[in-house]
Amino acid sequence: MILQALVQRYDDIGGAPFGWKMRPCDFAIRLDEQGNVLKITPLEITEGKKKIRKEFLLPEDPVRSSGIKPFFLCDNAKYFFGVDPKKGEEAKAATAKLYKEILEQIDSSAAKAILLFFNKSVIPEDLSPTGSFVFMVNGRYAHEDPKIREAWDYYYNKPTTQKQEMCLVTGQNDIIEEQQGKITLRGVSAGAVPLISINADSFTSYGKTTKDPAAQIGKKATFKYVTALNDLLKSKNNHKYLAGDTIVYWAKGHGEQEEKVFNLLADPPSDDYEITETTIKNVMEAIARQNNIDIDKCDFKREFYVLCLSPNAGRMSVRFFWRSSFGDIIKNINAHYKNMEIVSDNRNKYRFIPPWQILAATTVKEKTDDAAPLLSGQLMQAIITGRDYPLTLYNAMLNRIRAGADINRVRVSVIKAALIKNKNLNNKNETEVITVALNPNSTNIPYNLGRLFSVLERLQEQANDSSGIRASYFASASANPSTVFPTLLKLSVHHAKKVTIGTCIKFEKLKSEILSNLDDENPFPNTLNMEEQGKFIIGYYHQRQDFFTNKDNLKENEEDV
Repeated sequence: MILQALVQRYDDIGGAPFGWKMRPCDFAIRLDEQGNVLKITPLEITEGKKKIRKEFLLPEDPVRSSGIKPFFLCDNAKYFFGVDPKKGEEAKAATAKLYKEILEQIDSSAAKAILLFFNKSVIPEDLSPTGSFVFMVNGRYAHEDPKIREAWDYYYNKPTTQKQEMCLVTGQNDIIEEQQGKITLRGVSAGAVPLISINADSFTSYGKTTKDPAAQIGKKATFKYVTALNDLLKSKNNHKYLAGDTIVYWAKGHGEQEEKVFNLLADPPSDDYEITETTIKNVMEAIARQNNIDIDKCDFKREFYVLCLSPNAGRMSVRFFWRSSFGDIIKNINAHYKNMEIVSDNRNKYRFIPPWQILAATTVKEKTDDAAPLLSGQLMQAIITGRDYPLTLYNAMLNRIRAGADINRVRVSVIKAALIKNKNLNNKNETEVITVALNPNSTNIPYNLGRLFSVLERLQEQANDSSGIRASYFASASANPSTVFPTLLKLSVHHAKKVTIGTCIKFEKLKSEILSNLDDENPFPNTLNMEEQGKFIIGYYHQRQDFFTNKDNLKENEEDV
């Protein structure tokens, strides 16, 4: 299904012509009409502080694994100048033979100059042993010469007696590609690796060996899917990086606007959150009305694809592939943001928390790249498919908080979303816990215990201008309340004596209200399971933010007393 979708992408959008591809080059070999080297010109361009290799539309380079295999119009010094001490002469001779076969009958000054070049043995002093080279004759690139381009197309597409078999992607007879083309993917040590390959007999099909083609995929289908995927990985509107994974996405039938909207919603920028919020609202309202009208010219029924790739040594790994209508995917993304919605702590500039921030919150140093290797793909899959969040994500947030990490909006939002989605909370006692802000009427015990801990912490802060009970007691209180809360309540009596009468009354009243929501016979359970610990954290966070949101009420109470 992945390959069919990529081949369809090529047919919808187009791309490099069959037998051509965008290839980076480092140097231009300037020739005169007699084939003499005039100069070797560097081609790299500078963008800001970065030096970037210049790219050209050049003849496709076949996979070069072993042996001598020359490329046309773009190659390295070994094949053009024979600088390799072992196989340099052999490589140059094979290259000259290829060029003679393609260009000998061409009436072109550039073609003749290149053929004469291979008859010479002069190696320029300033020649770089690394990098790739292209030819330039009379100030013009050889690959731009119409006659040379036509000669290559004829050579590449010439009839052959090679056996043809049914391509499993297109269903048509074609020459089966022996080695699949390479994909340029971030994180790959070699720079580019195939999507499909065989590097051990255990990976082969029945009756096949590693010497056989990696898959029964035709030459044309291979070219199309490789070209389409490489183009998607170059387009800013068609891929995102998330930790070590690359998320690639596209719409069927050249759905450029759908791709732009998905690009915005899947990873909302901080400086554009108002536009993001409006877009989500408008899209969801149109879906709810089941109208066919376009929001931002989007077609909700258009087929949409999301592919998650991860770098590997021999070939890239596919974390997941998802195909659905654009409207369903946007609906799932909107549900994710709705589940994550919680009262802000005013420390995060993002209206909608992007996935990379979620991953960063699971790590000690809060760096996205430090997240568990599989977690990024699992998170994105949960967001766009509407499936349960990975348990490793929920547990990671609990563990970070229990280890003393900041109890911030990102971590609590994830806990809230996971409880809603994974636990399918539907009874009253459960839904009153997963509100956006504080719910003082909730009778859920873990939620109220979290609130109580927040009240006791705030009281200590008012009394001593600081508080240490979170660092000392939070982990124990959220897991084993019975061992901690009796001690904390005793300490609160001493703290209450250090504050003003109005403040004391306020906190005592709040403590009484919360304690009244607990079980009279067993107010402090011996243990709380992982789900209950999440509710404890939400209650703590809600109460904590309510203190700062309604901090003016405290001053009014003090004045009244």
